[in-house]
Amino acid sequence: SPGTWSVQGSRDGYRSAIVSGIVIRLEDGDQTVTAPAAQLQVARGAIGGRVQLEGESFHGGTTVSAAGLDGATLTDAMGNFVLDRVPARTWTVNASRIGFEDKVVAGVQVADGQVTAMAAVTLPARPSGISGTVTLEGRTDFSGVTLSAAGVTLAGATVSATARSDAQGKFALAPLPAGTYNVTCAAADYATQTAAATISPAATTSLAAIALIRQRGAASGNAMLAGAASSAGIAVTLMQNSTAVASVQTAPGGNWRADSVPVGAYAVAYERPGYQSASGAVTIVAQDVAQVVPVVLSPLPATVTGKALLEAGGSDLSGTLVAIEGTSLSTQTLADGSWSLSGAILGTRTVAFQRSGYEAQRAQIAIGPGETLPLLPVTLALSRGAIAGAFQLAGAASSAGVVVSLQTTSFSTVTDAAGAFGFSGVPVGTYTVAASKPAEWQGTTVSGVLVVRNGTTALPGTPVTLQPVATANISGAALLELEPDASGTTVTLTGQDFRGVTVSLSTSTGASGAWSFDSLRAGSYQATLAHASFDSAPPIGISVVTGQTVSLGAVTLAASRGAVTGTVTAAGAANQSGTVVTVSG
Repeated sequence: SPGTWSVQGSRDGYRSAIVSGIVIRLEDGDQTVTAPAAQLQVARGAIGGRVQLEGESFHGGTTVSAAGLDGATLTDAMGNFVLDRVPARTWTVNASRIGFEDKVVAGVQVADGQVTAMAAVTLPARPSGISGTVTLEGRTDFSGVTLSAAGVTLAGATVSATARSDAQGKFALAPLPAGTYNVTCAAADYATQTAAATISPAATTSLAAIALIRQRGAASGNAMLAGAASSAGIAVTLMQNSTAVASVQTAPGGNWRADSVPVGAYAVAYERPGYQSASGAVTIVAQDVAQVVPVVLSPLPATVTGKALLEAGGSDLSGTLVAIEGTSLSTQTLADGSWSLSGAILGTRTVAFQRSGYEAQRAQIAIGPGETLPLLPVTLALSRGAIAGAFQLAGAASSAGVVVSLQTTSFSTVTDAAGAFGFSGVPVGTYTVAASKPAEWQGTTVSGVLVVRNGTTALPGTPVTLQPVATANISGAALLELEPDASGTTVTLTGQDFRGVTVSLSTSTGASGAWSFDSLRAGSYQATLAHASFDSAPPIGISVVTGQTVSLGAVTLAASRGAVTGTVTAAGAANQSGTVVTVSG
């Protein structure tokens, strides 16, 4: 219809727009009148609420945002926030803060031109804390140390917490909000220590090991050596739980002082070589000097130890007499040769060692009160004597080179041309003397030879004769030409043995012709074979050594030969030649 009109446009999520002053005239007829363009504005509202932080009094700094919406806002100190110009629709709101768990609130409906009040939320603190180990000087049980943490969270709140260490010294201060802290360690009688720690969100900070040092004091006293001109050098030790905590030495007048000693109750031990130990007790308090009751140390008897060894050795060294000359102190060695003497043997003394069959020895010592003096091992030398005698070689021009030894010892020598020998420095005892000259001579022994201290024993039966060894053998066979019975051949062996002694032997063959000469001494020989009616064989030269067997093999003697002559006449024959003559026999 003709007239002036207003047009309104509307849509969900948008604000309505009105275009007014649109004029339609009668003359426009059925024409379309175009109205001016109109733009619908997005409908907007706001979201307001409160986000608080668990365990915090200051709630500012939390970031609040709506999913899909650019931008965010921060809470104020009370945790309040407002998200402005939020398009009118349903939103999911997220609240986040370092050190705290995020919170998501869905279904927050925003209406145009209105502030939607979101229900208050609290962000839980993420777990974090401080851990470490603390030790206590002088103790093995580290329990009971008080750990106090005080600091400021990332949100600016002041926080404190306490804990106690276990027996191993371990502790944990948790949960604590992220932030910066000072951790104080305190225990009775110990100096307090403080360590700084920074906790990151959702993390545990591990501190370096903390060692608490005990508070200190001092102790003093006096310790004397009975009968001594000076009491210097007494070791004074303060003990706690069998552990030495402090140690000092006395001055010449016996005074002593131990400074910077941890507080507590102590046993006091007094020691000085050569004196009986003494003991006392003291309680050290901080920044004070505790006085200890004076003591006097008495001298101890002296002790001398050592070993008496034997030149002959052996597994049982017991029985050597050891005595301190000028005293009644004496003892005998044990199986390993050790010995020990204790008593009033102060000053310069002589230790004497005696044993049958051995040379006595003495050792000078100087020993002080209570001293234990270990002597170097003493080896007693065997008492010694000598042996002299002679071994001769039967039939030999010289008896040199016979090897003479004492059985079961290392003593050994050789005879001279006359067969004489001698041993000196032989430990006393009974021996067997052995003589040998391989391989041509039979060895022999002389037993029961007694050697006495500083004496010379003559070899019983001297000179003792060694006989030559006769163990060689020469054999062979003498056969007869044309004779099956080879007996009766005379075999003669002549020559000289190794000593130059003339040898002449003979034998006869049996039916087989075999012959032999046994038990011959080494030497050079000649064998001659002879038989009546047979030609003699050339002499055979043979050299044999001790123990050798020589076979000359078979030799055939040729029959001695002659001639038979005569005349044979054939009766009536004009020619006498051609008669056959046969000789048989």
